[in-house]
Amino acid sequence: MEVKGAALASVPVFVLRKFGPEGLSRWLNSLSPRAHEIYKGTIPSGSWYPLEEVLEEPLQKICDLFYWGDLRGAREGGRFGADMALKGIKRLLTKMSPPEALLCKAGALWRSQYQPAQIKVRSPQEGKALIHLIGLVRPAPLVESRFWGWLERVLEIGGQRRVKVRITRSLTQGHPYTEFIATWS
Repeated sequence: MEVKGAALASVPVFVLRKFGPEGLSRWLNSLSPRAHEIYKGTIPSGSWYPLEEVLEEPLQKICDLFYWGDLRGAREGGRFGADMALKGIKRLLTKMSPPEALLCKAGALWRSQYQPAQIKVRSPQEGKALIHLIGLVRPAPLVESRFWGWLERVLEIGGQRRVKVRITRSLTQGHPYTEFIATWS
C-alpha cells in the first residue's frame, strides 16, 4: 500500500506544533533512516511512498514517544491532517456542503492520497452515516485511527456538532474492511 506525499506533510508539522522543536527532533531521530530522510526535508506532495515505512512507523513512534503507546496519537494526527488539508476555499466549500455530500467528497480526497484504499459511504441518513474503509492489504490500526480522527474533524469543519465516530468492524479483528459509524447533529 502507498501514501502520497501530500498526506505525509502534516505529520512533522503536527509533531512540531504539539511537542515543540525538541519533540520534533526526538521524533525524527527515532525514525528509520529512510523515513528520517523523507521527513527532515520538504516532502514532494505528488510522490508516492510505502505506507508501512513512511507513515505507519512514524505514527507508531508518535504514539510511543508522546502518547504512551496509545493509538490516540494517530487519531489526533488525523484531526490535524484534516485541518491542514482543508484550508481557505476548501474550508469554505466544506462548510457549505451537506454532511452526506461532504462524506462523499472526503472519500474521494482520501482515495487520492492512499492506494489502493477506498472509502465507501453506506446508507447516509440525517445525522448518521456508515463508512467503510476498504482496500487495505493487511491490518493497519494506525491508518484506521488516523482516518477516524480525520473523518471526525472533517465533519466538525463542515459545521456538524456533537460529532462521534466509532469503529464497529475492523480489518485488525478479521473483518474484510473497517467500518465506521459517524453521528452528528
